[in-house]
Amino acid sequence: MRAILLYLNCLFTSFVFSQGLNFEKGLLPDGAISNQIVRTTGNSTICAFTSESGIYNRQILISKYDTNGNQNLMINASTSGYYNCAPIGLEINQDGSFYLLSYNMLFCYPISDFKWVLQKFDATGNQLWTREWDSPSWSYSQFQGLTIHQDETIGLNFLNLNNTSGILRLNNLGSTLDSINDQALITYENGYLTNGNIIAADAQSVFLYDNQGNLLNTYNIPSDIRELKVNNDSIFILTFDQIYLFGSGLNLISTSSTNGYNDFTRLKVNTQQVSCLAEDMNNIYVLSLPHNLSNYQAQTISCSHNISSPMDFEQNVHLSLAEAYNLYSDFALRLRDYALNSSNSVNISHADAGLTDLIVTDVQVVAGPNSEYLVKIWGDVVLKNFGTTTIQDCKILHAHGAPLNYSCGENYYDSLFTNLNLLPGESVTLNLGLIHDKVEYLPGQQTLNYNLCVYTAIPNELVDMTNGNDFICESVFLGYAALDNFSNFNIQIQPNPSIGTFEVKSDASLGMITINDLTGKQIFKLETAEQNSFVDLSSFPSGAYHINIENQFGSYHKQLLLVDM
Repeated sequence: MRAILLYLNCLFTSFVFSQGLNFEKGLLPDGAISNQIVRTTGNSTICAFTSESGIYNRQILISKYDTNGNQNLMINASTSGYYNCAPIGLEINQDGSFYLLSYNMLFCYPISDFKWVLQKFDATGNQLWTREWDSPSWSYSQFQGLTIHQDETIGLNFLNLNNTSGILRLNNLGSTLDSINDQALITYENGYLTNGNIIAADAQSVFLYDNQGNLLNTYNIPSDIRELKVNNDSIFILTFDQIYLFGSGLNLISTSSTNGYNDFTRLKVNTQQVSCLAEDMNNIYVLSLPHNLSNYQAQTISCSHNISSPMDFEQNVHLSLAEAYNLYSDFALRLRDYALNSSNSVNISHADAGLTDLIVTDVQVVAGPNSEYLVKIWGDVVLKNFGTTTIQDCKILHAHGAPLNYSCGENYYDSLFTNLNLLPGESVTLNLGLIHDKVEYLPGQQTLNYNLCVYTAIPNELVDMTNGNDFICESVFLGYAALDNFSNFNIQIQPNPSIGTFEVKSDASLGMITINDLTGKQIFKLETAEQNSFVDLSSFPSGAYHINIENQFGSYHKQLLLVDM
């Protein structure tokens, strides 16, 4: 019986697209995606992420899109070739240039072969300069954040292993201006005031320093601090559900009254207003407030999504989200963009390769010692184009069990089908051949059932996973386990093993006798009132079979072994 897992179906179908959706884009590099950062400015969105394919093959990639989904650039921002690398900060300037902060380690821990790297790129992706910190004094430090200030200077928070922390300040050419060290763990955000003082934030504390690093004032906030911004000597602090406004002396002026909204992210401050993102299980909101935080406006973006997905917005322009979905060998980074000032839906041309049927064409099960079974399964699958563009390529994958129970690193079937030329609405049956070949340990089961699932990946360049059709499962009956069941009536089967004929004896009427092979196929059936009977299996191949006897006293199961002469 075919069963599509309802949980993931509901998960995928819950992503409802809002009015003003501009595009949906799928990135398909040659491996897994992690450590995503998304930043939106003007009419473009920049994504930085780690792409991993195979062992010891990681790259930091940066891609840029316009609001029509056109990819304007894709660059490899890796600098050292080290395996363990990832972006940790990405910020965009008003002129479209951008900074990337990343770490690069040869192994999994910061030893001598270790670098912190800060790069600046122009708006077209050309690298303007690079700063690397790999001396012993920096190798054992942790850069925690990247901040671009109003005066175009760059702030880097760092934390040393001896629990001292500080702020390293650079100019826009990457040259060091100054460095402030302090015992306080100022590991997150920082900003500069016009009088030269420095404001910094930790988990739940805000600190004010002079330009020599002397502590001037401290303010404790009851919830975790997420972001800090300085604008014209006004200090704005973002927490999970609140915005705080401080004066230049770190004196609290006001707090926002945005009751009912939470999970605040992406604090932005310009000359007109203060804005941030908020969300719940069903919607994303853009909250806009005046500088004094006296009131607010909330714009609803009707889009439920994974709460951990990175997202960013440009005020009054658009909202972008980047979501990674595991496709069980390949990952897809789906970037979605919403026009905030539009009330019209936008048609999207997308590819959506879905599965509508799974046909198991053959099953072989060979019993081994210690409840081990060699399971071989052959099958076909029906692939349908649910999208609006022609599909040329699609990868079909299979892993044991349900998708949520996928075993790390186990990929039993992986094949890419090319040149499909599958038009929208059309279907094609693909011959998968041997899809599963694995020894299974199946102890203590009277009947053996197997949940077989296959998946799609790499449907063209674009990926649409809003429909629950990316995988399909089939329950396959493999037969009866090799277990004796001693019933209330005496059963004897001799000889066993046999070269062809088995004699079945009982103290009572035998009743219904059935024999199945290990695939569950019934090969023999006899109903008799006699107390003994003969079963001839000489026309069947050697191997293990299961006999089942049922009558008024109960049921009896036993494995029959048919051997060659």
